[in-house]
Amino acid sequence: MKPAHRRTFSVSLESWGYSQTGTMRKDNQDSYLNWPERKVWAVADGVGSTEAGGAAGRMLMKLLMRVPAPDSLSSHIANPSLTGSC
Repeated sequence: MKPAHRRTFSVSLESWGYSQTGTMRKDNQDSYLNWPERKVWAVADGVGSTEAGGAAGRMLMKLLMRVPAPDSLSSHIANPSLTGSC
């Protein structure tokens, strides 16, 4: 069996985030994290009908920002602490 041919290529990404208050609610509880240097993008819908929806989204973004950067993608994938269930 022939080994698979591998190609390498580079990808350039540009990202930004924007959220606004809709027409149904007076405040915007959405949160997002746009961290291209770490290749991390996340969105948390604030669930505007709940009292703590905005706080939950902000808490998630703060927790994501505390995750240490892996040495490499391979070491990140091989990390056994990431394979457990929530």
